[in-house]
Amino acid sequence: YELLISPKHRGTFCGTIVFVADAPLGHVSPRFNNVDHPGGTTHRVWYSIKVFVSPGPPSDTIQVSKPLFTNNIIGINFQNPRTRSGFVAALCVDGEGLTGPGEVNLTPLENCVINLTYSPLRKGTQVASVTITEEKGDEIWYKLELTGTDPEPIIVPVIESPLGVEATHKLLLFNPLDVQSVYSWEITRSEHFFIFNQPKNISVPPRSEMEIIVGFKASTLGEGNHFVTLNFVSPDLGTLSYHLKGVGLPPGEMEPTNIYSDIGSNAAKIVYFQNPLDIEITVDLFFTETASDTMSILLTNTTHIPISAHGNLDIPIRFKPLEMREVTHTLTITTNTSLREEPLIWSCPVYGHPCTLPIQFSDSPILQSASRVRNEICLMIRPNKCVDKVAIFTSPTLSTHSAINESPSQVENVKFRLTPSQNSMKNFLNRSLGVKFIGAYKDGSDDDTNLAFHLIYFPYKAMKINCVLEVEFSGCVWRMALKFHSTHAQPDDVIRIRAKQIGGTATSVSFNLNSGCEVAKSFHAYLDRKSDPAFTITPQSGILPAKGNQNQTKISISFRPVKYRTECEGLVVIETENMLWTYKLIGDTHNKPGDDTMSGHITLPQLVTP
Repeated sequence: YELLISPKHRGTFCGTIVFVADAPLGHVSPRFNNVDHPGGTTHRVWYSIKVFVSPGPPSDTIQVSKPLFTNNIIGINFQNPRTRSGFVAALCVDGEGLTGPGEVNLTPLENCVINLTYSPLRKGTQVASVTITEEKGDEIWYKLELTGTDPEPIIVPVIESPLGVEATHKLLLFNPLDVQSVYSWEITRSEHFFIFNQPKNISVPPRSEMEIIVGFKASTLGEGNHFVTLNFVSPDLGTLSYHLKGVGLPPGEMEPTNIYSDIGSNAAKIVYFQNPLDIEITVDLFFTETASDTMSILLTNTTHIPISAHGNLDIPIRFKPLEMREVTHTLTITTNTSLREEPLIWSCPVYGHPCTLPIQFSDSPILQSASRVRNEICLMIRPNKCVDKVAIFTSPTLSTHSAINESPSQVENVKFRLTPSQNSMKNFLNRSLGVKFIGAYKDGSDDDTNLAFHLIYFPYKAMKINCVLEVEFSGCVWRMALKFHSTHAQPDDVIRIRAKQIGGTATSVSFNLNSGCEVAKSFHAYLDRKSDPAFTITPQSGILPAKGNQNQTKISISFRPVKYRTECEGLVVIETENMLWTYKLIGDTHNKPGDDTMSGHITLPQLVTP
C-alpha cells in the first residue's frame, strides 16, 4: 500500500495503521491477531508509524550584518493569506540575540511588518529562523543569515592633562555571553597612553562589564601627536577599538611632598621631577617663601640645570624643625622653551611636620584592667607649641570641658596611630583595644585645645604592653607613651582533685571543650608559672571543634604529688585566637576515701570583642 503523507508544519507525528479481514481466512499468518467477537473470529494486523517532518523551503531568506553591542530592528513584511477569515498564529523566533513578538493576529488580507530585535552577541555568522504556525493551518517560515561584526569604534572625549601630570579615563569592556571572555589588548603608541595594572590578557566574567583605567601624559602643549588607538581583541567578541586623544595644558601644581622630622633633627626627602617634553630643557629651582634655616634645597647649583628629553631630576629637600609648628614652602621649577613666550612653571607644595620625641615609658600613664572586663576611658591630649608641655591625662567624662567641635569631621585633619613597642603584640592590641577620636575641647582655665579620644579597653588575657600614641594635629605630630596592663580574670571554674597516694599513680580529671564560636580554632593549653609542679595538662595544643560539634576535644588534668601537703594550687589557661578560659586547680593530698571531684561545671565565656 502506498501512503500519502501531507504534513502542514514541521515536527514529529505518531500514529497507527490497522488492517482488518472482513471474511474468515483459511490460512492465517502469525502476524495476524485473532479477536473474538459475537459473530466469530476476526483477523487483523497493525503498524506503528512515526513521521519526522523537516522544514520546507523558506518563504524568504534575509541576510543581516550588524556590529556587536548594538540593537537593530529587522522588519519582515507579511500578509494574511486568507480572504474571508482572520489569521491568528504563533510566532517562534530561534536565534542567538534575536527576539520578537509571540503571535500574529491579522484580519483577512491584512498586511503587517513583523519587527524583530537583533543584538549580536558574538562575532561570526549564524542561521536563525522565524516560524509562523497556525494551530490547524500551514506553516510559514523565514530563514535569517545573521552576521555579527566587530563593534563600532568608540571615540573617547578629549583627555586634558597639564604637563608633568598623569590624567586618567575609564573605559569599559563588555561580555554579554554566558561564559567568561578573554580580551588581549594592543596599543598603537605607548609613549603617551598606558593601561594601569592590567595583564596582557584580561578576563571578563559572564554577563558583566569591567572598568579599565587608561592614563595619559602629555609631552607638549596642545594636541601634538597625542592620539592613539587602543584595541581589545577577543576570539568571540571581535575587536573593540577606542580612539583616544589628549591635549597638553600648561603645568600647574604637583603632588605635595610631606617631610616628618623630630624636633632639632634633620630629615630629608627627594622631590622627583621628570621633564615631560620631547626636548632638552634647563630649569631653575627656588622656594617662593623667604629662605630660612628650617627648610632648604640640598643642591649646590639651583639654576640652569639641564635635563634631557623625558629625563629625571632628583631634588633633595632638608627640614629641621625648631618648634612644634608646621612649615609650608612651595618649590618652584621654571624653564623657558620655544613652546610659548611665557616660561613653564611647576609648583610643588612642601609641608614640614615637626614631631615630638616620645616620653619615657617609666613616666607614662598606665591603663590597667582585669581580663574580660570592659573599660571605657576618655583620653585627653593637650598639644602645645612648646615641646616641654605635651600633656596626656584621663577623664571619666567630658562634663568639665566645653566643646569646640561636636563632630570629628569638623576638626581639621586629626590623625592618630597607636603602635605597640613589639610587633608581636599587635594582634593582641587590635583585638583588645578600640580607639575613636571624639573631638576638640577647651579647658575652662585656659585657651589650650584638648583632643579627646574614646578608648574601649577589653583585654581577653593577662598582658603588659607598652605603646606609642602618635597624634597629628595642625600639621604637627605629638608622640606619647602609654602602658596597657591586664591581669588574670576570675577563673571560669574550680577543679578539685584528690590524690589517691603520695608519689603513686597520677589522678586525672577530664572535660570536653569546643571553640565557643561557629568555626574550629587552634588552641594552646598551659599552666600558670605559679602552679604547683604536681599538676600537668594534656594536650598542650591542638584544634577545638566548632560550637555544636559532638566530637569535642578532651582536656585532661593530672595530679601526682610527691610529698604530703595540705593543698596544692594551680591555674590552667586554655587560649585560642579570640577566646581564653582559666580554671583554678586545687589538689588535695589527704589520703581520704572518696572519688575525685570537679566542682560545678565547665563555663564557656562569650567571645571577647572590643
